[in-house]
This record gives sequence, C-alpha cells and structure tokens, in this order.
Amino acid sequence: MIAMPTGGYLPTFSLVRRCAKSSRGASNDNHIGHIGAHEDVASGELAHAPIEQPPPVADEPESADASQEPEPAPPPQPDVAARRGAPLVLALALACVAALAAVGGVAFVRGAFDAPRETDARAIQTSVADSILPVVYVTQFEAVGGDNPPTEAARRLAERLVVAFSRFGDIRVAGPSAPPPDAGSYLLRGRLTRQQDGNYRLGIALLAPGTREILLAREYPSFQPSDAEPAAADPTGEQSVVRALAIEIAQPLGVISADQAARFGKDPSSGPACLFIAQSYWRAPTRPKHAEAVACLTGAAGAKLPPVLAETQLSMLALDEYRNDDNPQPGPAPLDRALSHARAAIAAAPTNARAHQALMDALFLRGQTDEALRAGERALALNPLDMDILADYGARLVQSGRVREGRARLIEAADALPIHAPWHDFYLTLSAILLGDDAAALAHAQNIVSDSDPLSLLACILTARAAGAQEQLEACGRKLTALDPRYLTQPRDMLARRAFSPDVLALLTAAVESATRSQRSENRAAISATAG
Repeated sequence: MIAMPTGGYLPTFSLVRRCAKSSRGASNDNHIGHIGAHEDVASGELAHAPIEQPPPVADEPESADASQEPEPAPPPQPDVAARRGAPLVLALALACVAALAAVGGVAFVRGAFDAPRETDARAIQTSVADSILPVVYVTQFEAVGGDNPPTEAARRLAERLVVAFSRFGDIRVAGPSAPPPDAGSYLLRGRLTRQQDGNYRLGIALLAPGTREILLAREYPSFQPSDAEPAAADPTGEQSVVRALAIEIAQPLGVISADQAARFGKDPSSGPACLFIAQSYWRAPTRPKHAEAVACLTGAAGAKLPPVLAETQLSMLALDEYRNDDNPQPGPAPLDRALSHARAAIAAAPTNARAHQALMDALFLRGQTDEALRAGERALALNPLDMDILADYGARLVQSGRVREGRARLIEAADALPIHAPWHDFYLTLSAILLGDDAAALAHAQNIVSDSDPLSLLACILTARAAGAQEQLEACGRKLTALDPRYLTQPRDMLARRAFSPDVLALLTAAVESATRSQRSENRAAISATAG
C-alpha cells in the first residue's frame, strides 16, 4: 500500500508499454491523480471488437445447512444511471509523464467480463436519477482517423466499459445513449485514433464532478483492438485495458472511492458518506475509525444507503469487532450479527458480489471453511473484476492451509490494484514466509504504511524474526502490545480469533512470543521487585 493519507491521492499519469509485468514484491507507484487542470484527451483508437455475453454463475447444489445463502440467478447487470442536465462541452488533454509496468495477471478472470451485446448494454441503463451513489457517465468516445474514423469501435468500447463498471455495486454508471449527465456525475472521456501506419492509440480521462478536474489519465500508444489481440495478458489489448480501467476506477479502494472519501469524510451526514467512510477504514484500521463507520451506518445517514451496501459493510465491520475483541456493539454476538447482516445483504440483492464476500468471511470465522470458500467462489463469479474479493478469497485459502493457491490469488490481485489495504500485504507477507521466500516477505511488509492495526505489526514481526533483526522484532512487539496488551499475556487466544489453520496459528504465536519475550522478562522482574 502506498503512503498516502486516507482519502488522499497523488498526481500521476502513466504510459502503458507492451512489456511483461513481473510478479512484484512491492506495490507499484501508480498513484491516483487529482489534477487541477482541464485539458484535451490525447488521441487513441480502437478497431471493431466482438462483444460477448458473460458466462452465467454456476449453481450450487441445495443444502439443508443453515449457512447456505439464497441461490442467485445468473447475474443481471446492475442499475445504470441516466442523469439529466445541460450537455457538457469539455476538451481534455492527456499527458503521459510516467512509465508504469504493464497490468497483468488475468488468468483467473480471463474472458469472464466480456460485455453483452449492444441491446443488453442499453437495457442496463435504467434511470436512477434519485440514486445517492456516485454516477459515472461514460461519454461517446471521440473517433479520429481521417476519412475512416473508428466510430463503431469507439461506440463498442464505451459500451464495454459501461458493462465492466456496472459489475461494481458501489457506483452507478450510464453510457453514451443515456440522457446527458448532470454536474454531479463523474465523466469518463476517451479518444480512439487510427494512425496512418495502421496502429492505434487510445487516450482516457476521468473527470471529477463539478470542477471537472482530471482524476485519472491514461494513454495507450500501442492499443490493440480485440480482433487483433494476441493474448489476454497483453497489457495493450482491449480486454486488458477494459479490465485495468474498471479495477482502477471502480474498485472499493480505487479512484472514485478515494475521491468520495475526500469529499464526504468531514461530513458524514449523507448516505454515500457512510459507505466511503466504511471503505476508508480498511486503508488504515483504527478503533476510532471503526466506531465512526459503525455509528454512521447504523444512524440516519446509513438508512439512506441501498440495504445491500449497508448490510454488507456492517457485516464486515462486525467481523473486525470479533477479530480484535474490541469496540463491542449491543445485541447479539459479533459473529452472529455478521452472519445476519450478510444474509440480509444477499436477500436484498442476490447477485451482489460483495454481499457474497461478506458471507464468505462470516462463515470462515465460524469455522465453516468449505461453505465459506464456496461463497467466495460465487462472489468471484458474480464480479471477476473485483480484486478486493479475489485478494480476500486468496487470504482465506492461505489461512486454511492452501498456501500456494492462495498466494497466487493474492499476487494476481496485488498486480492489478494501484492501492491495496494493509491486510492484503499481511497475507502476501505471511504466504511468502510459509513458502520460505523471506526476501519477498520483506518486500511485501515494507509496503505497509499503517502500524495502527495488529496485522500490520504481525507482518513486521514475521519479517524481523525471519531476518534475525532482534531490535526491530522487539520494537514491533512493543507496538503490538501497546495497541492491545492481550498480545503479551494471551497471544494465542487473540490470534485464534482470525481462524488460522493450526500450523499457521502455531507459527504466528511463536513469532509474537519471541517479539514480546523481553517485555515478559521485564514484567516478571518488576513483580519480583515489588514483592521483595
């Protein structure tokens, strides 16, 4: 995770070149930009590309188990906003000033997010003019190419992005055929250019509501249309570009989430504020942030949210209440509340991927590992573009002893995400330690900028112990016990709340005991001195 304040983001543009991306041990510097300028989008182009239906979600066998969630139908596309307002005539420019490694790791989701046919893409543009969620308006992309501009390709690319964005339930999206957007919508603009040499360029920019500042700008100087794409992993191919943009913009820790958190962070009086306050908690988890998110979601502002979103966030926060045995809420035990909230979320929206993610985590902490992993697989089938779900599923695999498989999912998600939460880096660190790759573990741990939550400090303890860095080991141990003294007196009990497999639990317990050995000696000496 890059060093940045909650809700903040730093300016960056990127030039995407055709080169392979290596599995990283450290996060990339793909910071999200908030640029105080209004410029023209650089030229780019896309040739005609076939658009396919996404595969249906596989049904699971019926079960009498009470944990079995309702059976969703094949995922329909979520509501798409069509907001009315004066047409916005705005020229953009795309500057390319930083070279980034290409976005890779599409093996797990390959082919799973191709857009529906044109009629289906239009059908999902249901008016949600009264929606309190942020709306992204994908404009008709400009087509440039002399006497033969790629007009049809531009239209199809825009629709494909509409469908990709619509898989995320935290936002609403409208396409070019919707009524003009109002000033409160985000705008996604692009230019596709067929060059004289037959190659293609694509320029993309995301504009903020109201000010129309550029939040994100991307240029693909060697863009590859789908019908000429040599491989799904080609970072300049249409499939990879659509995937990368959807992940970077619509992901819970993506551009829109960060921008919304910055806008509403100081005024939790509206519904959307609660959602993004809750999402911000995972960037740097602290007790005050947890209490703030719960209070917002359970108050009048949270009642304005669509039920599926509020219930999902409350489920996840209840699970962290249990993991840390902290910030107790009234009513049933936190694990029972978490499961109840997850089921309520699925009942409200059976095809919402994040609701099934919440169910996965709730079942996992209850020891129902197989049922939990099935819920995670269903969540990924509903939205294979959600890297937060993929990383969470990978973490559950690591916890349950399927370390190599889980690490592969964690790396795939890390390679695709510009920003990821401390828990994600912890499980990358843990999986590397379990596989004997201490160098990779250290690189992952160094990405964590938070020291306000147990997992971040556990990553520090694991890598310091592996490196034999005794001073750092003890320093991280002292921070952990200052955060929660129970890690000094009952580390195994605290770690067991996270449902690690027996081998992983033993490893982590030994690491914490090693990090706190000097503190325990000091305590015994103090007790002896007092008694004497």
